[in-house]
Amino acid sequence: AVPKALRHLDREVATLESLFGPRLGPDARVFATVSHQHLYGLLFRLLWPLAAGRAFCAETYLHSEEFFPRMRETAGFALVTTPVHLRRMRADAELASLRSRARAIFSSGGPLDESIARGIESVLGLTPIEIFGSTETGGVAWREQTPAEPDAAFRSFPEVELERSSAPGLEGQLVVRSPYASLGPASAGRNDVQETLMGDRAELLGGGRFRLLGRAD
Repeated sequence: AVPKALRHLDREVATLESLFGPRLGPDARVFATVSHQHLYGLLFRLLWPLAAGRAFCAETYLHSEEFFPRMRETAGFALVTTPVHLRRMRADAELASLRSRARAIFSSGGPLDESIARGIESVLGLTPIEIFGSTETGGVAWREQTPAEPDAAFRSFPEVELERSSAPGLEGQLVVRSPYASLGPASAGRNDVQETLMGDRAELLGGGRFRLLGRAD
Protein backbone atom coordinates (compact mmCIF):
# COMPACT_ATOMS: atom_id res chain seq x y z
CA ALA A 1 0.00 0.00 0.00
CA VAL A 2 1.12 3.55 -0.78
CA PRO A 3 -0.45 6.01 1.69
CA LYS A 4 -1.68 9.34 0.34
CA ALA A 5 -3.49 12.22 1.99
CA LEU A 6 -6.40 13.87 0.25
CA ARG A 7 -4.28 17.01 -0.21
CA HIS A 8 -1.81 15.10 -2.43
CA LEU A 9 -4.59 14.03 -4.76
CA ASP A 10 -6.36 17.39 -4.63
CA ARG A 11 -3.22 19.28 -5.65
CA GLU A 12 -2.60 16.98 -8.58
CA VAL A 13 -6.20 17.13 -9.78
CA ALA A 14 -6.02 20.95 -9.74
CA THR A 15 -2.81 20.79 -11.77
CA LEU A 16 -4.38 18.49 -14.36
CA GLU A 17 -7.28 20.89 -14.81
CA SER A 18 -4.98 23.89 -15.21
CA LEU A 19 -2.77 22.09 -17.75
CA PHE A 20 -5.31 20.17 -19.79
CA GLY A 21 -8.80 21.32 -18.80
CA PRO A 22 -9.08 23.95 -21.57
CA ARG A 23 -8.55 21.23 -24.19
CA LEU A 24 -11.42 19.17 -22.86
CA GLY A 25 -13.86 21.98 -22.22
CA PRO A 26 -16.77 21.56 -19.81
CA ASP A 27 -18.74 19.01 -21.85
CA ALA A 28 -16.16 16.36 -22.77
CA ARG A 29 -17.01 12.89 -21.51
CA VAL A 30 -14.14 10.83 -20.08
CA PHE A 31 -13.65 7.21 -21.17
CA ALA A 32 -10.95 4.84 -19.93
CA THR A 33 -9.30 1.52 -20.66
CA VAL A 34 -7.38 1.63 -17.35
CA SER A 35 -8.64 0.69 -13.91
CA HIS A 36 -9.31 3.19 -11.13
CA GLN A 37 -7.35 0.78 -8.91
CA HIS A 38 -4.15 2.29 -10.32
CA LEU A 39 -3.23 5.88 -9.43
CA TYR A 40 -3.24 6.98 -13.08
CA GLY A 41 -6.77 5.70 -13.53
CA LEU A 42 -7.95 6.96 -10.14
CA LEU A 43 -6.83 10.51 -10.92
CA PHE A 44 -7.62 10.80 -14.63
CA ARG A 45 -10.85 8.85 -14.99
CA LEU A 46 -12.48 9.47 -11.60
CA LEU A 47 -11.17 12.23 -9.32
CA TRP A 48 -10.32 14.80 -12.00
CA PRO A 49 -13.71 14.50 -13.81
CA LEU A 50 -15.53 14.66 -10.47
CA ALA A 51 -13.64 17.76 -9.38
CA ALA A 52 -14.14 19.47 -12.75
CA GLY A 53 -17.80 18.53 -13.08
CA ARG A 54 -17.35 16.42 -16.24
CA ALA A 55 -19.26 13.27 -17.06
CA PHE A 56 -17.30 10.03 -17.09
CA CYS A 57 -18.03 6.41 -17.94
CA ALA A 58 -17.98 4.03 -15.00
CA GLU A 59 -17.24 1.06 -17.27
CA THR A 60 -13.66 0.03 -18.05
CA TYR A 61 -13.51 -0.80 -21.74
CA LEU A 62 -10.89 -3.17 -23.14
CA HIS A 63 -11.86 -3.36 -26.82
CA SER A 64 -12.46 -0.57 -29.31
CA GLU A 65 -15.72 -2.13 -30.52
CA GLU A 66 -17.06 -1.52 -27.00
CA PHE A 67 -16.19 2.15 -26.56
CA PHE A 68 -15.98 3.58 -30.10
CA PRO A 69 -19.81 3.57 -30.50
CA ARG A 70 -20.21 5.30 -27.12
CA MET A 71 -17.66 7.94 -28.09
CA ARG A 72 -19.49 8.67 -31.34
CA GLU A 73 -22.59 9.53 -29.29
CA THR A 74 -20.83 12.36 -27.42
CA ALA A 75 -20.26 16.01 -28.29
CA GLY A 76 -16.61 15.45 -27.33
CA PHE A 77 -14.54 12.96 -25.39
CA ALA A 78 -11.22 12.34 -23.68
CA LEU A 79 -9.69 8.86 -23.51
CA VAL A 80 -7.49 7.65 -20.63
CA THR A 81 -5.50 4.73 -21.95
CA THR A 82 -2.13 3.00 -22.41
CA PRO A 83 0.42 2.51 -25.21
CA VAL A 84 -0.81 -1.07 -25.70
CA HIS A 85 -4.36 0.06 -26.43
CA LEU A 86 -3.18 2.90 -28.67
CA ARG A 87 -1.14 0.43 -30.72
CA ARG A 88 -4.30 -1.59 -31.35
CA MET A 89 -6.45 1.49 -32.01
CA ARG A 90 -4.03 2.86 -34.60
CA ALA A 91 -4.93 0.03 -36.98
CA ASP A 92 -8.69 0.20 -36.37
CA ALA A 93 -10.59 1.37 -39.45
CA GLU A 94 -13.25 2.96 -37.25
CA LEU A 95 -10.81 5.31 -35.52
CA ALA A 96 -11.24 8.01 -38.17
CA SER A 97 -14.95 8.29 -37.31
CA LEU A 98 -13.97 9.80 -33.93
CA ARG A 99 -11.87 12.67 -35.31
CA SER A 100 -14.49 15.42 -34.91
CA ARG A 101 -15.19 14.46 -31.29
CA ALA A 102 -11.70 13.78 -29.91
CA ARG A 103 -10.54 16.41 -27.41
CA ALA A 104 -7.60 14.63 -25.74
CA ILE A 105 -5.94 11.22 -25.58
CA PHE A 106 -3.89 10.47 -22.44
CA SER A 107 -1.34 7.66 -22.32
CA SER A 108 0.62 6.27 -19.38
CA GLY A 109 1.94 3.01 -18.02
CA GLY A 110 4.93 2.74 -20.33
CA PRO A 111 6.79 4.50 -23.14
CA LEU A 112 4.73 5.48 -26.19
CA ASP A 113 6.57 4.75 -29.44
CA GLU A 114 6.86 7.72 -31.77
CA SER A 115 5.33 5.68 -34.62
CA ILE A 116 2.18 5.05 -32.54
CA ALA A 117 1.92 8.72 -31.58
CA ARG A 118 2.28 9.68 -35.26
CA GLY A 119 -0.31 7.13 -36.32
CA ILE A 120 -2.90 8.38 -33.83
CA GLU A 121 -2.18 12.02 -34.74
CA SER A 122 -2.57 11.38 -38.47
CA VAL A 123 -6.04 9.90 -37.96
CA LEU A 124 -7.48 11.94 -35.08
CA GLY A 125 -5.67 15.22 -35.67
CA LEU A 126 -4.30 15.39 -32.13
CA THR A 127 -1.22 13.97 -30.47
CA PRO A 128 -1.51 11.70 -27.42
CA ILE A 129 -0.45 13.35 -24.18
CA GLU A 130 2.04 11.08 -22.40
CA ILE A 131 2.05 11.17 -18.61
CA PHE A 132 5.17 10.10 -16.71
CA GLY A 133 5.02 9.37 -12.99
CA SER A 134 4.62 6.66 -10.39
CA THR A 135 2.31 5.65 -7.58
CA GLU A 136 4.74 7.11 -5.03
CA THR A 137 5.42 10.43 -6.76
CA GLY A 138 2.14 11.02 -8.53
CA GLY A 139 2.46 12.78 -11.87
CA VAL A 140 5.96 14.03 -12.66
CA ALA A 141 5.90 15.24 -16.26
CA TRP A 142 4.15 15.16 -19.63
CA ARG A 143 4.96 15.48 -23.32
CA GLU A 144 3.47 15.41 -26.82
CA GLN A 145 5.43 13.92 -29.72
CA THR A 146 4.09 16.35 -32.32
CA PRO A 147 5.16 16.33 -36.00
CA ALA A 148 7.18 19.47 -35.27
CA GLU A 149 8.91 17.83 -32.29
CA PRO A 150 8.89 14.04 -32.78
CA ASP A 151 11.45 13.32 -30.04
CA ALA A 152 9.94 15.76 -27.59
CA ALA A 153 11.37 16.12 -24.11
CA PHE A 154 9.19 15.67 -21.06
CA ARG A 155 8.12 18.79 -19.17
CA SER A 156 7.73 18.63 -15.42
CA PHE A 157 4.41 19.40 -13.77
CA PRO A 158 4.19 22.75 -11.94
CA GLU A 159 5.94 22.76 -8.55
CA VAL A 160 7.82 19.55 -9.37
CA GLU A 161 11.62 19.88 -9.13
CA LEU A 162 14.07 17.43 -10.67
CA GLU A 163 17.72 16.52 -10.32
CA ARG A 164 19.97 13.56 -11.09
CA SER A 165 21.34 11.46 -8.27
CA SER A 166 25.09 11.43 -7.78
CA ALA A 167 25.05 8.82 -5.00
CA PRO A 168 27.30 5.79 -5.57
CA GLY A 169 25.43 3.12 -7.49
CA LEU A 170 22.52 5.48 -8.21
CA GLU A 171 24.24 7.86 -10.63
CA GLY A 172 21.94 9.45 -13.16
CA GLN A 173 18.68 8.32 -11.57
CA LEU A 174 15.92 10.88 -11.38
CA VAL A 175 15.26 12.54 -8.03
CA VAL A 176 11.82 14.15 -7.76
CA ARG A 177 10.70 16.76 -5.23
CA SER A 178 6.96 17.07 -5.41
CA PRO A 179 3.93 18.27 -3.44
CA TYR A 180 1.99 15.35 -4.96
CA ALA A 181 4.33 12.73 -3.46
CA SER A 182 3.46 10.91 -0.27
CA LEU A 183 6.61 8.90 0.44
CA GLY A 184 10.18 10.00 1.04
CA PRO A 185 11.96 12.48 3.30
CA ALA A 186 10.64 16.03 3.44
CA SER A 187 12.79 18.47 1.49
CA ALA A 188 14.74 20.86 3.70
CA GLY A 189 12.73 24.01 4.38
CA ARG A 190 9.85 22.83 2.16
CA ASN A 191 6.72 21.98 4.06
CA ASP A 192 5.01 18.83 2.76
CA VAL A 193 7.25 18.46 -0.30
CA GLN A 194 8.67 14.96 -0.53
CA GLU A 195 11.88 13.83 -2.22
CA THR A 196 11.72 10.52 -4.07
CA LEU A 197 14.41 8.57 -5.92
CA MET A 198 12.92 7.01 -9.04
CA GLY A 199 14.21 3.95 -10.85
CA ASP A 200 14.53 5.85 -14.13
CA ARG A 201 17.68 7.42 -15.54
CA ALA A 202 17.30 10.82 -17.19
CA GLU A 203 19.14 13.58 -19.02
CA LEU A 204 18.17 17.00 -17.64
CA LEU A 205 17.83 19.73 -20.25
CA GLY A 206 17.00 22.69 -18.01
CA GLY A 207 13.73 24.49 -17.37
CA GLY A 208 12.07 21.35 -16.05
CA ARG A 209 12.65 19.49 -19.33
CA PHE A 210 14.31 16.06 -19.55
CA ARG A 211 14.67 12.93 -21.62
CA LEU A 212 14.36 9.45 -20.17
CA LEU A 213 17.35 7.15 -20.62
CA GLY A 214 15.77 3.88 -19.52
CA ARG A 215 15.35 2.06 -16.26
CA ALA A 216 18.28 1.77 -13.86
CA ASP A 217 17.47 -1.92 -13.32
